[in-house]
Amino acid sequence: MKAFFKVLLISAIVLSCFVWFWLRAKPQIVVTPAKALIDEPVEISVVNLSAHENITLEASCKDNNAWISRATFQANDKGVVNVAKQAPISSSYSGIDSMGLFWSIKPPTREILQRSGPLNTGLPQIN
Repeated sequence: MKAFFKVLLISAIVLSCFVWFWLRAKPQIVVTPAKALIDEPVEISVVNLSAHENITLEASCKDNNAWISRATFQANDKGVVNVAKQAPISSSYSGIDSMGLFWSIKPPTREILQRSGPLNTGLPQIN
């Protein structure tokens, strides 16, 4: 009888873990304001992360070339990254800057391309 209750308890714990995993809120990027002119600052946050989780944000655009900037942040105790209120761990800019991902955008270096692979810019890739 004790074995039955042990199996039942373990099964309940495993089931709880699966339910938590599937119901856990997915990370979400929040940009405020949702629409802004080019000279208006925006606040970028990422919510629903694990506490102290590292994430990398990337801004990219294309004209005749691909342009890119990246910044890696560590989420706070509540699982939130706020670009306007915290400095990145590593990035293409330094310090706390809500618009750093935008003004630091530049053509990617060979090192970045080798580390992360080709950019998904929609432009033809030459290997």
